[in-house]
Amino acid sequence: MIIEETNDADHTISEMIGFARRHEMNRRWIDLAPLLMDASRIARFDRRWADVSIQVAADELRPNAFADREEITQVLIDLIRNGLEAMQAVPAADRKLKIELRNQRAGWLRVSVTDCGCGVPEERLSKLFKAFETTKPEGLGLGLSLCKTIIEGHGGQLWHEPAVPRGSTFHILLPSEERV
Repeated sequence: MIIEETNDADHTISEMIGFARRHEMNRRWIDLAPLLMDASRIARFDRRWADVSIQVAADELRPNAFADREEITQVLIDLIRNGLEAMQAVPAADRKLKIELRNQRAGWLRVSVTDCGCGVPEERLSKLFKAFETTKPEGLGLGLSLCKTIIEGHGGQLWHEPAVPRGSTFHILLPSEERV
């Protein structure tokens, strides 16, 4: 019974990943700053996060990124929701999420999503972006794995760093129009 359910789940997830790969990308030069605002508003539709302070900051002078607006927005929503969920045990007055868009180095833009939640335990770090790895009771373990696949499909990188004094920062590095 368990093996059968596992095979069914594997088949369903394989179909989802296949669908995501068949999605016809609509890449164009876009300003990422409005996407940060849109994603933070969408993630806050859940009333549980009404008391969280969300700061969005972007460099004034920044190049555009060659990206699919829908895919990048979905990645941002996932990272923001993960950050919000990580702060569930934090007192309401201390819940803060910071989203930043910065010129990184020549030809690259960096988006960082930082929470002040529980952080990622050391023993989970090596599995953080692996499919089917989750700490959420109702989770499938696909969120970060798909996020990484989408960002790498854009020629970028996605990685995690511990935040100081606590929490997590997820960084996205995307090529900008300065690379062309």
